[in-house]
Amino acid sequence: MRGDLNDLVFAIALNMVTARDAQLKQDWRECRYRVNVRKAYAAERDFNHLKNNYRQLAESMNNLYRFSDEAKDEIMRELILLRAAIEKPEI
Repeated sequence: MRGDLNDLVFAIALNMVTARDAQLKQDWRECRYRVNVRKAYAAERDFNHLKNNYRQLAESMNNLYRFSDEAKDEIMRELILLRAAIEKPEI
């Protein structure tokens, strides 16, 4: 009788340990899944930040080139006017 009770207690304890182990494994898988989802979201967010920074940089470079072209054109007009004023024949 005592042996049957020990076997029963052992079977119950083994069942509880096995069930707990399965639950821990499931919890670990769910945790890893959440971590992977979070990492994927962070990577996507970082990529979008880089993409937006690249767009802003390209737009700024275009503005800079346009500004330098406009400034060059203005300087050329001023030089033409100065040259015309210098070369103007005196009457």
